[in-house]
Parts: sequence; C-alpha cells; structure tokens
Amino acid sequence: MLELIEFVLKPFVHATELVSGSKYPTIGLSYFAIFQIREFLEDADDYTVSDWKILYYLKSLLLKQVQKYFFDNYAQLKTMKVGFLLVFYLMNNSLYILRCIHTLIQLDLVV
Repeated sequence: MLELIEFVLKPFVHATELVSGSKYPTIGLSYFAIFQIREFLEDADDYTVSDWKILYYLKSLLLKQVQKYFFDNYAQLKTMKVGFLLVFYLMNNSLYILRCIHTLIQLDLVV
C-alpha cells in the first residue's frame, strides 16, 4: 500500500521540485506541471500494478482535487496560462509572440 501511495504522489514531488526554482520563472512551469499531473491521474492503464483498483481509486480522489483547485478555478487557470505564455515569449524573445499574448488576454481567449 505504501508503494502505491509513493507511486501516486511521485508526480507531485517532481512538480514541487520544478516550481521551487529560484533562478528561473516558475509560474509558467506550474501550468505545465499541473497539466502533467492531471494527465498522469487520468491515465487508467496501470494494470501492471498488482493493486490497480486501489491505485485507480487513489488517482481518482486526487484528480477530483486537482480539477477543483486548478481547472474549475478560472482565474487560477488563466493566471498559470498567461505565465506559461510569457515564459514562452521570454525564451523565444519574439515581439510577435508578445503581441499575440496581449491580444489573447484582451479578448479573454487565454483559457
């Protein structure tokens, strides 16, 4: 049972380490990390695990909370997405991308 809990929580540990950086912007990485966590939790193809029914149950409980606090909260999701787009802009240093981001925000099309 402890191995299952460790398996389910491992993506959360990796996401926490990723967004705990101090030498790079982390808001955009949080958007990426949350989507990766949701994808992991939605994956029901864990039949290689002997207690896959328990694993599925644990994942479904966590998925409900991720959905509630990140995806059902429009303001939170929009903030993370804008941050992700701004990091993308900073990495590519493109004025065109910045203008596109600005237009998407103005039109409220970011999310």
